[in-house]
Amino acid sequence: MFDLDLRTQDGRLLIRMPRYMKLVADSMIIVPDIHFDQVQGGWVCPDTKTHRQWLRDLFPFCHHELLGGLVVKRIVVKIPGEPEIVAKIKLVGGRWYHPDHKFWTVPNTLERRKQLADLGLTHYVRSLRRADMVDPNAMFTEAQREALMRVEEQLRVNRYSWRTVKNYVGHLQVLFTYYHNQDPATLTQEQLFDFFLNRISAKGWRPATQNQALCAFKYYYETILGEVRDWSLMRGKKEKRLPTVLSQDEVGRLFLAVENLKHRCILMLIYSAGLRLGELVKLRRIDIHYDRKQIFVFGGKGKKDRYTVLADRSARILKKYLAEYDPDYWLFEGQDGGSYSTRSVQAILRQAVERSGVNPLATVHTLRHSFATHLLEQGVDLRYIQELLGHASTKTTEIYTHVRSRAKQAIQSPLDRIFGEED
Repeated sequence: MFDLDLRTQDGRLLIRMPRYMKLVADSMIIVPDIHFDQVQGGWVCPDTKTHRQWLRDLFPFCHHELLGGLVVKRIVVKIPGEPEIVAKIKLVGGRWYHPDHKFWTVPNTLERRKQLADLGLTHYVRSLRRADMVDPNAMFTEAQREALMRVEEQLRVNRYSWRTVKNYVGHLQVLFTYYHNQDPATLTQEQLFDFFLNRISAKGWRPATQNQALCAFKYYYETILGEVRDWSLMRGKKEKRLPTVLSQDEVGRLFLAVENLKHRCILMLIYSAGLRLGELVKLRRIDIHYDRKQIFVFGGKGKKDRYTVLADRSARILKKYLAEYDPDYWLFEGQDGGSYSTRSVQAILRQAVERSGVNPLATVHTLRHSFATHLLEQGVDLRYIQELLGHASTKTTEIYTHVRSRAKQAIQSPLDRIFGEED
């Protein structure tokens, strides 16, 4: 059995869970007034009896003391809007429809559970209360669940980011599913090799995905089990890909295509300071230093702090944005008051790309690449660009020397020298 990482703080509940419980993690949005806090790597909601009851209904197998004394009252059922399926759920007694979240709940009784099974609605049960129908722990063996828990706990103790925890545990989940009935501690080098071969041929894994999975497996076998294995034969050769970069004209067109003040401010800040997406959404009001023309990036990639540049134009639009929106703590807040969603920023960029007609392959990270490339074309020293971007090594920053265009535009092709300007 698993237990939630559940704690109280300032009248709110912070909920973390094993990443392999994805079915339930996706259902957390059902809980009223809840949002995912990327900084803390967990879900946050008010600490009330009602919210604790929601957690009890979603996690009937959890034995956390904060949920003690509460019994599972309702079963959450999420069904598609097909008429024949809706007609079936309406046959269940005591059903409630929740229009705000578009799901149903039914009483948690043996009679209702049997009725759901008889109607063929078991598949649509979203909470863990599947009782005699489906035990979610059957997804993995006891040894596999124990391995997943030990890895996640050790990663947290080692203070890895929530994204690394998610990726490592996710890759282990795929491996354990592939060898479902085997104790993960007994997997051989040959079996791991066969697994990678299957992922590459059947799923089209790229070298980056392959190497990330390899790091997860290495962490489990070496850090958790203390085994020394040879991973060299399973490491994928890194691809040497150049980043997508927009011209300065394209960047200007992109910003002009955004009418919303907050949205334009977000994109301009990412480009003008060379911010990563995760760094942008974690900016606080206190991180903007107008007098020094700097932005303080707290806990960037690798948990490293740094300062980057605050452009004059960004400062002006920021002041206008703050005067109109007046966020409380985070520089950019979501509708629920927490930090702004990364998906929302990605949606803003995608809409701006479509409206402006710039390179359709552009992403939010393209703005960061464009910032570095344009600085290099202006003659800024590579070492300064490295510091602004927060790169640990100049070798990472040197990739932009391969995409800058001005120096290459000055090179004349031998073909033009032969024929001159004639057609």
